[in-house]
Amino acid sequence: MEDVQGSYTKNHTLCTKGIAVLMLCWHHLFWHNVDLPMDLSNTYYMDVLTVITKVCVATFTILSGYGISESYRRKGGGTFRFAIQHVWKLLKNFWWVYVPAFVLSFAFHFQGTPLEIYGGGILGVRNFLLDFFGVRALIYSPTLNNTWWYIEAALVFYMLYPVLLYLVKKLPVILLIVTSIPVILASGGVIWEPLITTDRELFYIMPFVIGMLFSEYHVLNRIVAYSEKRRWIFVAGAIIFCITSALLRTMAPMITDVIYAISIIFLGIAVCNVAGKVKNIFAFLGECSMDIYLIHSFIYYYFVPTRELLGGISNYVLRYIVLVLISLALSFVLMQLKKIIEIGLRRRKKSESEAVIV
Repeated sequence: MEDVQGSYTKNHTLCTKGIAVLMLCWHHLFWHNVDLPMDLSNTYYMDVLTVITKVCVATFTILSGYGISESYRRKGGGTFRFAIQHVWKLLKNFWWVYVPAFVLSFAFHFQGTPLEIYGGGILGVRNFLLDFFGVRALIYSPTLNNTWWYIEAALVFYMLYPVLLYLVKKLPVILLIVTSIPVILASGGVIWEPLITTDRELFYIMPFVIGMLFSEYHVLNRIVAYSEKRRWIFVAGAIIFCITSALLRTMAPMITDVIYAISIIFLGIAVCNVAGKVKNIFAFLGECSMDIYLIHSFIYYYFVPTRELLGGISNYVLRYIVLVLISLALSFVLMQLKKIIEIGLRRRKKSESEAVIV
C-alpha cells in the first residue's frame, strides 16, 4: 500500500454523518416541491432551506462506498462473501426498527394497520415480504415508510460491490463515466418514465463509486493530511466550498448533490480539526444517524400522535429541534437495547463454549 500521511478516521465519518443527518431532518420535516433553478433574490427562505438541505443521500452513499472499501482493505478474503456479510448487517440494523414500527403501526399509523397498508391475500404477503427485506423500492409496492427506499439502493450497492471493486481497479475512469450518465441526464430533467423518481439506486451508484475511488486512491487521507498542516486555511476553504456547492444546488439537482456531498465531507473533516468538544456532539449524532434515518419519518409524518405534536408547534426552529431530540432519544434507547442483547448473546455463547470444554 502506498504510504500516505494522514488518516481519515471513523470519527471523521461520524462527524460528517452527524452534519448530514441534521440536514436530513430539516429537509424532510419541511419538504415541499420547489422548482429549480431558483431566483434567490425573489424566493421564500424556507424554499431555499428545503433545497440546500437535500444532500444526505449522496453524502451517505459516498461514505458507504468509502467505508466498505476500507473495511475490505483491512479484512480481505472473498469479495462475494464480504458483500453478503454487509447485506446481512444492513438488514439486521433495518429490522431493529422495522419490527417495532410494524407493531406500533397497528395503533398509530395514519394510513391504517399493516393489513390495510399491505393489502390482503397473496399480494399482501408479497408486499409485506418486500418491505420486510428492504427491497420494496424495486417495484414501489406499499410500505410502512417510503423513506426506507434507500435500504434497497444500499443492498444493491453491496451486492454489486465485487463487480464494482474489479472495475475500480481495472477501469476506474470508464466506470465513473458510465455511472455518471444517469445522474447527468436526471440533472437536466431527463428521467426514464417507468422510474418516475430519482429515489433509485440508478441515480446514486455514481457517488458510491466515488467513495470507492476515494478509498482506492487514498483521497480522504490526503485531504486529512493537508487539513492538519493548514488547519485554518482548510477550514475557510471547506466553508467556501460548502457555500458554493449549496448555491449550485439551487440551480440544478443530482450532479450538484454529489459535489455538495463532497463539500459536506470536507466540512466534517474541518469540524473534527477545530470544533473541540462540539465535534463530539456531531460524532454522537453520526453514531445514531442510521437509526435516526429509519425512525424520523414516523415521528413527523406517519404516526398520528407525534405528527399532531409537531404540527402543533408553530415555530419552525422549535419544531425541528423537537423532531431531532425525539429521534435522537429513540435512537439512543435502541442503541442501548442492541448493546444489552449483544452482550447477553456473547455471554451465553461463552457459557455454552465453556460447558462443552468441561
